[in-house]
Amino acid sequence: MGDRCGVTAVTGSFAGLYCLVSFEQQRGFRTGYDSTIFDQAVHSYSRLRGPISPVKGVHDFGIVGYNLLADHFSPIWAVLAPFYRLWPSIGLLFVAQSVLFAASGVPVWRFTRRALGRRAAYLVLAGYGLAWGLQSALGFDVHEIMFAVPLTALAVERADAGRPGQAVAAASVLLVVKEQFGLFLAGFGVYLAVRGYRRLGALTALGGLAAFELTVNVLIPHFAAGHHYAYFTDTVFRGGLPAALGFAVRHPVRLLRLFVLPGPKWRTLLWLTAPWGFAALGSPLALLAVPLLLVRFLGTDPHWWGTAFQYDAELMPLAVLAAVDGIRRVRSRLPRLRSERWALGWAAAVLGGAVWACTRFPFGQLGATAEWSTTAAVAAAEAAVAHVPPGVTVEAPAQVGPHLVDRDTVLLLDPTPRNAPWVVVGSRAPAADRTARLESAGYHVVFADDGYVVLNRP
Repeated sequence: MGDRCGVTAVTGSFAGLYCLVSFEQQRGFRTGYDSTIFDQAVHSYSRLRGPISPVKGVHDFGIVGYNLLADHFSPIWAVLAPFYRLWPSIGLLFVAQSVLFAASGVPVWRFTRRALGRRAAYLVLAGYGLAWGLQSALGFDVHEIMFAVPLTALAVERADAGRPGQAVAAASVLLVVKEQFGLFLAGFGVYLAVRGYRRLGALTALGGLAAFELTVNVLIPHFAAGHHYAYFTDTVFRGGLPAALGFAVRHPVRLLRLFVLPGPKWRTLLWLTAPWGFAALGSPLALLAVPLLLVRFLGTDPHWWGTAFQYDAELMPLAVLAAVDGIRRVRSRLPRLRSERWALGWAAAVLGGAVWACTRFPFGQLGATAEWSTTAAVAAAEAAVAHVPPGVTVEAPAQVGPHLVDRDTVLLLDPTPRNAPWVVVGSRAPAADRTARLESAGYHVVFADDGYVVLNRP
């Protein structure tokens, strides 16, 4: 009972911290395009429709009724639909992400308690709660990765607890989080087979590969109907798994170079291992991250390579659990390191490293006085939002969209005019030119302050 209360208190505190960061990002107009996309999708699910996102569809394809399943296979967003009916607000998405991230700490604590002891488990839990990958995700809108974080942690913990069926059940849910998790499930099946669950592991691995091929080559193209953004077009997976395997066999050296170069890739790998003292390299659990890293690092989009966005959040449970398992393996081989004091020292170092990393990631902003002030630009943005009536279609900059999406049909303000009856123009430099062009097209200004302009055309 004591540990249950203790773990609940720690994870609940982190959930509160994550909510604080998320809502402060929103208050400061630092959320953006992705949050608007997923709010529209959940809103559409709550009305018993598919995940329709006008802001995504119009911006990329000129299609108002764009189905997000044509972009990524993430039907798991539908689980938030009943809650959205009760609280139709983008705030629900911020709370959901915060709670799911915090909940992933429970399996992390259980795994660490078995491996290193109760006191070390609390230190590792605290360090994990400050993990840089979770911070990066919280600082960059909401994404479907929120569901993957607790599921990967639970799958690994259940396997370690000797519950392979439960582990596979948790890992299988990842298939409706995002398409690349079919590759993760395949790797997880291999891991289970090596641990002695050969039949279950083989079936899981084959199921993961089949699910990946089905999702990428059948389901997403079905919803796309020829107008989707192919996530794998710029990777070696663009021809499917056979093509990717053929590339690996023919060009092993090139494959290795693509995995670590250019610089942002090896720096990301360093961040994934260094905060835990490189202990993850001593555990086979580290290999579970390889399929997810391959999808990113073998692509040509540099946004996938670094540490600034949400892509590393799903790897945080794997990184910390692999590190804990690595320390457990070292202790089992070296009798002089088996004392709890040594495990506590390592766990304390992990927590200290996580606290230091906060200075380089979003949590470090919380200590700045300016973070909590309302700047003139924020005040102007709030006033601009207040001048847009509810129930209208409005073109708005990325940072303004999340403040309008709960009451209006939001389209992204981009170089192509969409002829919406309401337009919000932001940023001082382009604002004057864009405003002049809109006025010449029949719009009139209803608000202007500090670079923000609201225009309406009856």
